[in-house]
Order: sequence, then C-alpha cells, then structure tokens
Amino acid sequence: YYDRECYAADISSSNIDDVIIDPDTTSPQEAVDITNKHGMSIYPKILTPSTALAMREYIMRRNDALTDDDAIPLISQEHRWSFPIGGDDDPVVPPVFREIATNVMLQSTLDLLLGDDPAMVEFTA
Repeated sequence: YYDRECYAADISSSNIDDVIIDPDTTSPQEAVDITNKHGMSIYPKILTPSTALAMREYIMRRNDALTDDDAIPLISQEHRWSFPIGGDDDPVVPPVFREIATNVMLQSTLDLLLGDDPAMVEFTA
C-alpha cells in the first residue's frame, strides 16, 4: 500500500457500464484492457442466484458475530470491515469458490492479466 492523493483527472470513467464485463459481448482480452484502463472490472452473475443468496446470508451472520479480534484492519475503517473466509468455514463456501474458479470469462481474463497459474491473495465481492 502507498498513500496517494487522487484527483479528478485520475478518474477514468463516470459510467458504471464502462467496467461491467458482459461475457456475451466482451472478449477476455477486452476485459483485460478494461481492467488495465480503469483499475477494476465487474463480472456480474458469476454466482448462481441461490449460491449468492446463501453466501450473503453467511456473510451477514459472520458480520453480526464479528469481534475486534476476528476483523482484519482496513485503511479506511468507517463502515467497513473484513474477515478471512476459508473453504471449510461453512458449507455455503465451497460452491462459491467452485463457481468463481470455473467461470470461463473470469478465468480466461485472469490468465491473460496475471499469467499462467497465478496466486491470488484477495478477491473482493
């Protein structure tokens, strides 16, 4: 992490549609280009609705039970907190990881962006 002030000229877009990846109309290389230009990209519907709902319910339960010892410190902590999620923390987690890992568009884009067999330490949803 480095401390950097951002200015209006640093903003690459004010239109959310510019960062949404539609697998029906966007190639993996175009997704890489979008990510590199804007510093992020959004992949809607990676999870099935039932998996997303189950995961949301799990996260809400974890949020309610979160203690200061469990929380991961964040740079800007107002109304934000984080905690690790392991593959065996709850039965709802493995399907989430499976759906993320088998999403062809996301996997192809990450391969182009990060190279073969990258290690990922954080994934934000």
